[in-house]
Amino acid sequence: MKVFKGFLGVFGIVVILNLARGCSTGKIVAGFDDIRSDIKQIGIIEPCVKLDIFQVKEREFDAGGSDSASFNIKNGLVELLKSTYSISVISIDSSNIRTYDSELISLFNVLNKSTNINLVKLNDRMIKVLPSSADYLLLTYQNGFTRSKNNYQQQLAKGIGLTILTLGLYSQRPVKYSSYMYCAMIDLRQNRVIYYNKIRNQDINPLSKKVTDSQIKYLLRKFIE
Repeated sequence: MKVFKGFLGVFGIVVILNLARGCSTGKIVAGFDDIRSDIKQIGIIEPCVKLDIFQVKEREFDAGGSDSASFNIKNGLVELLKSTYSISVISIDSSNIRTYDSELISLFNVLNKSTNINLVKLNDRMIKVLPSSADYLLLTYQNGFTRSKNNYQQQLAKGIGLTILTLGLYSQRPVKYSSYMYCAMIDLRQNRVIYYNKIRNQDINPLSKKVTDSQIKYLLRKFIE
């Protein structure tokens, strides 16, 4: 079970992916349908997760929540894909987690900005830390947040106060939850990305298995059609 404990998690760096809100149609390489039909085995890299929790005043990394979300994503991926593919769950070596975390975020940023993922290649640092036990690897990353009950009530009270002060001209309800998820399928034989997708949702609980399963199904619909 892989929680976001590498370079980014240890040093508390807040990573903001420059991604559009909502859903996307995904990005695929040329000849994707033929490639997909050739896939028999998929190695699922332990999901990389960074969830924060807003306490009364402070926002902090939620290690327990991230651990739980990682478990839900991993199990959801296995359940979704196991009837079609031979599935293995693979952990990144502990000595390489910092590098993997950092390179994973960089890769997703590149993929999001790219208009042609045929041109996106894995760099040497990423290739070095990825296991070679499967030709196709599925990489996933989730970030988001939850709020404690006290924090949410506090923010809700602020919103009500603002509505009163502006005589109803301005009203704001705090976002209680956030769950952003990204995935990429890697062809290790050619060191390239063959598929990328993302989904960003607010006000859905990232710790909910039902929510996680729904997001996973959306992200990987091209593989279960």
